[in-house]
Amino acid sequence: MARVRHIRRLLSAGLPTAAIARVLDCVRDDGGRPVPSGCPGLIDQLRRELHRVGETIERLEESRRALGGLLAEALERA
Repeated sequence: MARVRHIRRLLSAGLPTAAIARVLDCVRDDGGRPVPSGCPGLIDQLRRELHRVGETIERLEESRRALGGLLAEALERA
C-alpha cells in the first residue's frame, strides 16, 4: 500500500510514469506519508521536471498574452 501512495504522490507532482519507475526506490514511507530521500537520481529527476514545468508555464503565459491581444482587437472591431 505504501508503494501506491508513493506513486500517487509522484504522479500528482507531474512526474511521468517512466521517471517514477526509475526513482520510486528513492521515496520512503514516514508514518503513512511518502517522503523523498536525498537520492541523487530523484533530485536530478525532480530538477528536470521542475525545469520542464517552468518552460511549459512560460509557453502557456505567452499563449495567454497572444490570445488576450487577439480578443482585445476583436472586441474593438465588434
